[in-house]
Amino acid sequence: MALDDQFSIVFEALKQRLRQDLKDEAIFKQAVGGQLRNKKDVFKTDTGIHNMDYGGWFNYFWNEATSPGNTKGRLSEAEMGRIAAVVFPIELKPNRPILPSVPLKPRQEFLQLIESGEDKSPEEILTIMFNAGFEPAQEAEDPDSKFIPNFALAANMVDANNTGYHGRFAFRGEGRSPFTVKTQEGARCRADLDDWIEKANVNAWWHPWKGREGHKKAYFRKGHRDNDFISATSLALKFSTGCAYPMVHLDADLAGPVSSWGVLQRSKATQKGFFIVKCLNNKRQAEEELLAMVSYVYVMDLTGQTVFKTWTLNDYPESGTRSVTMDNMIACVRILRILFPAKAGECFNSIGMNPAFTVHPLNVQLWPSKEQVRARLKCTEQGISGLETHLKSMIAQPFDVNHNGATSDFTYVRPKGGIIAAAYSELH
Repeated sequence: MALDDQFSIVFEALKQRLRQDLKDEAIFKQAVGGQLRNKKDVFKTDTGIHNMDYGGWFNYFWNEATSPGNTKGRLSEAEMGRIAAVVFPIELKPNRPILPSVPLKPRQEFLQLIESGEDKSPEEILTIMFNAGFEPAQEAEDPDSKFIPNFALAANMVDANNTGYHGRFAFRGEGRSPFTVKTQEGARCRADLDDWIEKANVNAWWHPWKGREGHKKAYFRKGHRDNDFISATSLALKFSTGCAYPMVHLDADLAGPVSSWGVLQRSKATQKGFFIVKCLNNKRQAEEELLAMVSYVYVMDLTGQTVFKTWTLNDYPESGTRSVTMDNMIACVRILRILFPAKAGECFNSIGMNPAFTVHPLNVQLWPSKEQVRARLKCTEQGISGLETHLKSMIAQPFDVNHNGATSDFTYVRPKGGIIAAAYSELH
């Protein structure tokens, strides 16, 4: 049986329970789907992006397929209702279909369908949502008009034909240290990792990619108008944009400014890798207690590699590619990000904060090594020295940044003490 057959079974069973005819299937679907309008993560599951079960994939596809931002195939409320009626239990009060509160536990009968594989409706549901919420990533036709071509060093870059090196340089903000990035062989998308594919059940019978090698393709998310988290690797077109990543969203128990926190909150923040520092507010000339973190911006050369025109989706200085390997890396910039304080009762969320961070670039190093970078770029000695000078000038000044852009000034003065000493230590 397929999705429509399963819906008919559910609908007839509800009519028998009510002991009268439900007026119309279309009205019923609309009534159920309307209750899930703009609702995310509706399927109750304990799994996340690292180890998704059926519920995890349901939520991932649902969030894009039903997002208000999806203008290229968003599911109608009737279609949401058709899916929800098959997956989740529905109550009748007195003759209206009512869903419990989100997240919803699936019907036991539907769980049995997932386990048995005897009915194709679990696969059909995921396929419908995937097609509605995702589209193939589009290759950039003229990427060199967007990417930094050569750091103004063309005269010192020499390729095999002696025509000057025309690179395609980009940036990526990461929480991972250089040691971890090297151990994990770069910034590879999850769909290129065999271990992740197994943990995330990509080869389960109900997955839309099963048997179609769908995981080997790259996608855009229609709802968020952005690269897919799973099949693509995002790239910033500007250094300052890379400094806004990775995103930071603190838990509810870390609400409000640091100055209002107790011992347990402070302990939890430090366990998560944050530093609690005192910084001078450059604009108010007053000292504040704040969170800070050390992160990294990797500089990479994507010459000759397929890149995506993500900037056309969201008017944001961003691109993407399938995966970034160690062969792409040319430099690592270590930065200190000082988090702007959240208001009382609110949680810090870098997406909604403006500004979100004061960024203090700390050090830059050609990476993995000067000789490896020189060999990759086919660069003269003069050229590699010029590249080092240019990178150092790029990180010379602090600035404020959020996910929409950077300013030319900065709010918080860099703190002193052990955090800076550690940040200046040799890249590991």
